Amino acid sequence: MTNQLTPSYTVFKYLRRLLHGWLLLAMCLPALMATAQPKLEFQMKKPKQFEERKLGSEKMADKKFTPIRRFFQNTYTHYNYYFNANEKLIKIIDQATETQKDDYTELLSFFPYSLKTTAANGDIDSILQTVTTGILLHDLRNDWIDNLYLLMGKAYLHRMDFDSAMMSFQFLNTSYAPKEKDGYDQPIGSNSVEGSYAFSIATKEKTNLAKKALSRPPSRNESFLWMIRTLTAKGNYLDASSLLSTIKNDPVFPERLKNELNEVTAYMYYGLQQYDSAAVYTEKAVGNASSLHDKARRYYLAAQLYQLAGMRNEASEAYQQATKAAIDPVMEIYARLNTIRLRKSEDPNIIDQNIADLKSLAKKDSYRNYRDIIFYAIALFEVERNGYEAADNYLQTSIRFNTDNAAQRSSSFQLLGNVRYASKKYGQAAMPYDSVNTSLSKKADSLQTEMRRPGTKAVFEADEIIYLNDSLLKLALTPEPERSNAVRNIAKILRKQKGLKEELSTGGTSGATPATTADLFGNNTGTWYFYDVPRRANGFNSFREKFGDRPNVDNWRRSSSTSVTNKRATPGGQTGTFVETAGVDEKEKFDTSDISFDNLYSRLPISEERQLKTKLRINNALYKKALALHEQIEDYPEAIKYYEMVLENVDSGQLVTQSLFNLIHCYTKVGDTELANKARRLLQEKYGQSPQAKAANSNSPEQKAATQKTTAATNAYKQVYNLFLEGKFKEATQLKQQADSSFGDNFWTPQLLYIETVYLLQSKQDSLANRQLDNIISKFADHPLAERAKLIKEVLPRRKEIEDYLSKLEVTRATEERMVVPVTTQATKPGPVTTQTQKPSQPVAPTVAPKPVKDTVSTQLVETKVEKPSRFNLLPNASQNVAIVLENIDPAYVNEVLYSINSSPRKNSPVATVTAEKKKLKDNLFLVILRSPAFTDASAAYTYIEYFKPVASKQVLTWLDAAKYRFIIINDASIEALAQDPNMAEYEQLLKQTFPGKF
Repeated sequence: MTNQLTPSYTVFKYLRRLLHGWLLLAMCLPALMATAQPKLEFQMKKPKQFEERKLGSEKMADKKFTPIRRFFQNTYTHYNYYFNANEKLIKIIDQATETQKDDYTELLSFFPYSLKTTAANGDIDSILQTVTTGILLHDLRNDWIDNLYLLMGKAYLHRMDFDSAMMSFQFLNTSYAPKEKDGYDQPIGSNSVEGSYAFSIATKEKTNLAKKALSRPPSRNESFLWMIRTLTAKGNYLDASSLLSTIKNDPVFPERLKNELNEVTAYMYYGLQQYDSAAVYTEKAVGNASSLHDKARRYYLAAQLYQLAGMRNEASEAYQQATKAAIDPVMEIYARLNTIRLRKSEDPNIIDQNIADLKSLAKKDSYRNYRDIIFYAIALFEVERNGYEAADNYLQTSIRFNTDNAAQRSSSFQLLGNVRYASKKYGQAAMPYDSVNTSLSKKADSLQTEMRRPGTKAVFEADEIIYLNDSLLKLALTPEPERSNAVRNIAKILRKQKGLKEELSTGGTSGATPATTADLFGNNTGTWYFYDVPRRANGFNSFREKFGDRPNVDNWRRSSSTSVTNKRATPGGQTGTFVETAGVDEKEKFDTSDISFDNLYSRLPISEERQLKTKLRINNALYKKALALHEQIEDYPEAIKYYEMVLENVDSGQLVTQSLFNLIHCYTKVGDTELANKARRLLQEKYGQSPQAKAANSNSPEQKAATQKTTAATNAYKQVYNLFLEGKFKEATQLKQQADSSFGDNFWTPQLLYIETVYLLQSKQDSLANRQLDNIISKFADHPLAERAKLIKEVLPRRKEIEDYLSKLEVTRATEERMVVPVTTQATKPGPVTTQTQKPSQPVAPTVAPKPVKDTVSTQLVETKVEKPSRFNLLPNASQNVAIVLENIDPAYVNEVLYSINSSPRKNSPVATVTAEKKKLKDNLFLVILRSPAFTDASAAYTYIEYFKPVASKQVLTWLDAAKYRFIIINDASIEALAQDPNMAEYEQLLKQTFPGKF
């Protein structure tokens, strides 16, 4: 970041320059005479009342430009106008940089500030005014006019007025271009003056000492770089690429601007998403960094670009450079984390080393304010090796140290929820998810949190009920002396926590039993009533049932405000808040503010009747937990476990039938057909007349007729669907019309309407496509495709404009710019990136046998030995990609698949940020390749498939039947091998043999 200049330093700088100028004036007169700027002339239309008045630049045009006049004009223009305007632009950029918060989990923006932020700053207009005034009021022959025009173009660029910026740079370029000896403009590319420098458009800079001391170098060469940056920011990559190619091959382009040239080159490749070239030039431009933080940021960005290009070694080295240069602890933490992800397969101890380093940082006073971030990072490291229990502890420490960083606190809660969710501790994940501030999260993360909150909350509430009632039941079944002592100890602890005195002992069962006469309430058991704890607790409840909860005051019976009716109608009041367990009548309400022994003891289900109610309450909560796991969380194995617990417990009628019905669906989802049929038979045999049994019974005449009709319609429309996807549009349309006449609109699905719309759009039948879009929006308003239909409907009127614009964005990379990455074996260290003009030869697969994956997580892949040699080498420990195989699908729908994935935030998992691209292997065989730096090995890639597969079918590719595509993992070498010989069956057979049961 550029440092701000203090007023005292500005004055000192001004005086130093002035004194320096006077001392050198005498010996610089000949040089100044020889290096005069080209004479500028322009016509300016003035207001009528000022037509006769001349500007300063006009008055001086006819005067002789003496060395003395030149010196004073340079001084006035420099310090009164250029210096102030330039400092103001620097300040605007610094302010924009400070307001931008980089997210190191995503690809950084190329510049550390946004043009939208600088454009919103009102001081840009004052810069333009100052620059314009400096040009109009001074002699146009002085040495700072070209600098003012360059500064004008920069100001327009940072105001996002790209056309005006280009006009300023172009005016500077043409007006200050090299001249012929007779004063006429020299044609661009001419060698009439430059001698051997043919086809040069740059200005050859002179190395005159006086020129360097008293003025900046000519700004024309810089204007070319700013033109490239402006064209890139505007999205005109074709013109930017042409100008860049010319500048790079210009023999007189000054060496002092090489870093700036590398920077704009990287910026253009960044915009074109050509990440390999962008990474190389970004790293070359590190020398142009304005501060240590900017230097570290450039290394971090270069590392990210290397990752996206699949250049793991270069990315790891760049992350290490960012770690060394980082002064921002957040950047340092994420640089370390990404290094771990890249190298954990090579160095098993790298996670422990980084955790030890971060723990030592947390102990330093200079990092005291960053301990929440440090422990959050340690938790991220633990997640990398599935150390969820340790990550849970570190995240709780991070939250405890967080005092004022709301965004980091929300991130810690979110990761804590994700860790517990991944550990299947759904109930414990509810609190962290509830504490997440979704407005501070990324859109994908906030959507994930919102989706998980209801299910985890339902599981938490069910767990609370189960734990409470199970504890009461266990305590009620213990022997009396032990039970009373346990309740008394609980009451003592609760009263101590509230700062209350202990209750006076009533004697208890352990004391001597005095002689009594008849029982106080007519039930003579030989024990005094107040020493008989169970009877006293029953009496406590009987009193409450008859009279309600009464305050300890006189005349309570006469107090109308404390009547039974009022007390039961009010859940709170002077005596505190009442809590009711789910499924319990009013008699099971308890006053939570009363922590006396009698009140606590009265809650125990001692009688058989109350024990039965407690068991039913537990069973009801078990069912609710199973239902949440089934329908909201969709963890079918866990749901099965709790449904079976419901069936093992007390028979509660409706719960049993509904649990059996739901078990049929869960068993079907996990692929256990035998147990699904067993549950169906049990439901029919014991509860044949229940609605659930009838719904599950597919053998009834009514069900058979409905099934036959549905099957016929489904088969007909499935055939239409497949014809559409295969590109046989005429046949599909005819068959669809026949199906519609037989089955009507009831069987129209939004998926079928959508793929028909895609066909109509491809064939330029926009009016018919519009009609189908209206059908989707009106008939299926709640379907995810409705939003997509609305978006297409909005864009459709501008179709020609958009197509014309996109056609101009096609850029063909020069052959010499193609970056070739050598393919090496595991035993050979890759060399540096090289450029070459010849096509690289086909890489040879390494002969080193792949090592088995060592991991205990059940969802990860385990390699098995493949005996048959193959041209593919899967390398499970190496970096992988996830690919979607699309076979016998028209290219129009392949493009739609790619668009659907790229436009959906759900493509990114909690640990993987994904980019998608398509690859044609042959006609009717395509791959949509999903790349991410997080896919460091086969296990990581397969984990992502487990995440994205259900998301794709339910939220992303809702219009495409899941049977029409399949997921695989594949490395870059195998992709190239398939491109040479697209035998997908051979590769998938090898994949199934290597990872049995996974594909």
